[in-house]
Amino acid sequence: MVRNSGAQLLTVLDFFKVPFWLCQKFGICLYRTSSKERVSVSEAIAFASSMLQIGAYSILVPLYFIKTPPPTTAELSVAAVTLLLFFPAAVRFICILVKSERVRTLVDVFQQHFPQNMEEQKNFEVERNYKELIRVTKGQSICLAIGVVLFSLSPFFNFAMAYHTIGDEAKFDYKPPYHIWYPFKVNTPGVYAIITLTQTFASFSCVCAYFLPNMVLITSLMLINMNFKYLAKAVRNLTPTNTDDDIKNLNKILSHHQDIYVLVDVTNEIFNISVLISFLILTALLCSVGMNVLGESQPYHIIKQSLLLLTSLCDLYYTCKYADDMKTS
Repeated sequence: MVRNSGAQLLTVLDFFKVPFWLCQKFGICLYRTSSKERVSVSEAIAFASSMLQIGAYSILVPLYFIKTPPPTTAELSVAAVTLLLFFPAAVRFICILVKSERVRTLVDVFQQHFPQNMEEQKNFEVERNYKELIRVTKGQSICLAIGVVLFSLSPFFNFAMAYHTIGDEAKFDYKPPYHIWYPFKVNTPGVYAIITLTQTFASFSCVCAYFLPNMVLITSLMLINMNFKYLAKAVRNLTPTNTDDDIKNLNKILSHHQDIYVLVDVTNEIFNISVLISFLILTALLCSVGMNVLGESQPYHIIKQSLLLLTSLCDLYYTCKYADDMKTS
């Protein structure tokens, strides 16, 4: 829900609320309001679980391609999605974990220059930017949720199509939603149900870890642009009074500009690898969807991969959009 600007002032942490909340679910607190805060038991358990998943799937995902290589190009493109999501997600997740101190620096500087009253927030256009951020976050979250559900339900869709085609002769193929190797058979209802639930949970965690760094990046870029636009407006509105106040006002603007300018380098330092991975994965997804179309894959598989591609395109679009806005703000 977007706050009513007339009821309560927004803060910097309101902008970072969603990605920071997701980080806490992984057991990582990117920003603590007090130095006395300590890691809670739930955060420690969540972090251990996240590291365990990364470690386990780092072995099981490649083993699938070694033990059971896909026989056709279409099947290879479908199976490759697991690789295309998991390993980049793990790398991006670890990158933001390693750079967590720099993220705290970002937030601290943003808070120093964030408007503290309603009039200043109006000049900063805080509410408009916040609403735009909420729209972007909601749109990506909905697409991701639908994409994960479609991937997780693919075995049941395949069975439904087979049943529609050949009737009672159709048999359920105990193939998990994602192409991951297991050292045991999963062709019994009980084991298959556990594996499917585990993979579904892991897939939600994976897409969150994949898009989480870019959510922090987009938020940071938006706040940087918001400050630059405010500074440009402040310079245009400067009225010389031929007193010492002119120097004080100018120094205040220059100091503010220097602080925000430094944050551009800090942002690049934190997210340069994440942005590079975004470009590489987008290229790979384009190839994967193209192979599915040429290989006459089922429309269901094309739709779910296209949805993932669309979400990645939107993610990259907003990153480029806000980065480009720096040149005109």
